[in-house]
Amino acid sequence: MQEARYLYLQWGAIAKVKDLEAKYPQIFTRIVEKAVKSTLSTTSLNPTNLTSNSRSESLDLVTVIKASQTLSEEIQLDKLLSNLMRILMENAGAQRGFLLLSTKGKFLIEAQGSVGENTIQVLESLSIEDSQTLSSAIVNYVIRTKTNVVLNDAIHEAVGIGEFSKDPYIRQYQPRSILCTPLINQGKLAGIVYLENNLTTGAFTPDRLELLNLLSAQAAISIENARLYTDLAALNKAYERFVPSQFLQFLNKQSIIDVQLGDQVQREMSVLFTDIRAFTTLSESMTPAENFRFINSYLSRMEPIILENNGFIDKYIGDAIMALFAGDADDAVLAGIAMLQTLTTYNEKRQAKGYLPIQIGIGINTGSLILGTVGGLNRMDGTVISDAVNLAARIEGLTKTFNAPLLITNQTFERLQNRDRYGIRVVGQVKVKGKTNAVTVHEVFAADPPKVSAGKTATLELFASALALYEQQQFAAAAEYFQDCLQQNPWDQVAQMYLDSCQPGKQIASIFTEAVKF
Repeated sequence: MQEARYLYLQWGAIAKVKDLEAKYPQIFTRIVEKAVKSTLSTTSLNPTNLTSNSRSESLDLVTVIKASQTLSEEIQLDKLLSNLMRILMENAGAQRGFLLLSTKGKFLIEAQGSVGENTIQVLESLSIEDSQTLSSAIVNYVIRTKTNVVLNDAIHEAVGIGEFSKDPYIRQYQPRSILCTPLINQGKLAGIVYLENNLTTGAFTPDRLELLNLLSAQAAISIENARLYTDLAALNKAYERFVPSQFLQFLNKQSIIDVQLGDQVQREMSVLFTDIRAFTTLSESMTPAENFRFINSYLSRMEPIILENNGFIDKYIGDAIMALFAGDADDAVLAGIAMLQTLTTYNEKRQAKGYLPIQIGIGINTGSLILGTVGGLNRMDGTVISDAVNLAARIEGLTKTFNAPLLITNQTFERLQNRDRYGIRVVGQVKVKGKTNAVTVHEVFAADPPKVSAGKTATLELFASALALYEQQQFAAAAEYFQDCLQQNPWDQVAQMYLDSCQPGKQIASIFTEAVKF
C-alpha cells in the first residue's frame, strides 16, 4: 500500500493518493509511526549515538512527511510556491531563497523570500539576467547539467568547470553558503531552487541536501499539477469570453469541458435585444478595419452595463446584442435605460471628433425559455430558444415604427417591481409577425432628454385618451388629442407618428404593415 501510494504520487495522480489516504487512514498513520520509530530505534541501539543531531534527523523525517503531504494537497500555484519556499528555507537552514520555473523555455524567478519576512513574493516572473539578487552563473550551470551545486564557501570555491568565484554577483556580495538544486519531474527539468546562507560556511550539509532531494521530487510533481490546474482555470476563464459563466451555472456545469450537445434547462428570463439603427448605411462609409474599431468601441461600452445589472450577453450578432436577465425584470429595464444614457455620452464624444451620432433601439420581453446547446458534435453553440426570444427581437424592430428607443412587452411590464420609477406608458397594441393576438407595447422614456421625459409624464392621461380613441378608429377625435399632446410636448415623436397616421388611408393598417416586417 505504501509503495502504491508512492508510485501514484510520483505519477502525479494526486486525486488517487488522497483517495487512498481517505479510505485507509489507519494504514498510512502506521507507516508514518513506523518510519519514525525505526529512526529512533536505530539511534537508540547505541546510547552514545543519541545526540541532538540524531534527534533532529528523526524529527526531520516527520517534517519531510508532513511537508510532502502539505505540498501534495495544494493545487493553487501561488499558495503552493509560497508554502514550498518556506518549507525549503526552513529545512535547509537558508537565509534567502529563490524558486525558478521554466516558462516557454526560459527560467524565471517565480518565488523569493528571506528570513524575517512575513510574506513570500510569488509569480513576478523576474528574469535572472536582470536580477542582482542571485548568481546567474550558478543557476545557468544547474540548468545545463541538471546537477546540484553546493558551495560551502562561495568566494573561494570552484565546482567542475564553473569558476563561480569569478561570478560578478559572488565577487560583489561575497555570500558564504550556496545551494542550488534542480527540480526534476519525469526526467524533465521543471524548476530550480536557489538558497543562500550568508552567516556561516558549510551551512548546507549532506543531510540537509538529502532532505531537500526528498522534498524536491514531491515539489516538482506538485508544481506541475498546480500549473496544469492554473492553465485549466485560465482556459476556463478564456472560454467565458465565448461561453458566459452564467450559462454554465444555469446548466449546472463546473467547466466548459462538461457541456454536452443537447444540455438544456428551462427558465423564466427577460430577453433584451438591441441594434444600431441604419447600421448598414453607416458601415458603407467605413473600411472593414474602421468597422471593427467602431463595433468594438460601441460594444465595449454596452457590455459592462449589462453585467452591472445582473445580466449576461448571450451573443453578439454583428452590431446587435442579445442579453439575458434571470432576476427581476427591473434589471433588464435598468440596463436598457443605462445603455441609452451611455449612448448619449458616447455620441457627444463622436460628434466632438466629427462623427455622426448613432441611434439604437432596445426591445425587452419576459417569458419562459430553453437555455441549452445546439449544433453538431464538432461545432455547437450555447443559445436560448423560445417564443419569448423571438418577441424581444420583434419589439426591438418596433422601436423604428414608434420612434421610441426603448420598448417593453406587457409580460415585462407586469413583472416589474418598481414600475413607477421608470417613466412608462402604453403606446399601442400591435400584431407582430408570428403572433395571433395583438401584443401590448409599453414605452420606457426615463432615458429621454429631461424636457422630453417631463413632457411625456405631464401628458400621460392625455396620450392614453388619444390612444384609446385611435384604437376605436375615431381618428378625427384622436388627432385632436394628439395635437394637444404635441402642443405641451412638441418633442413627442410617438404622438407625432400617431397624428400622421390619423390621415385618411394611413390609419391602423400602416402600423401593422410596418410591424409584420420585423
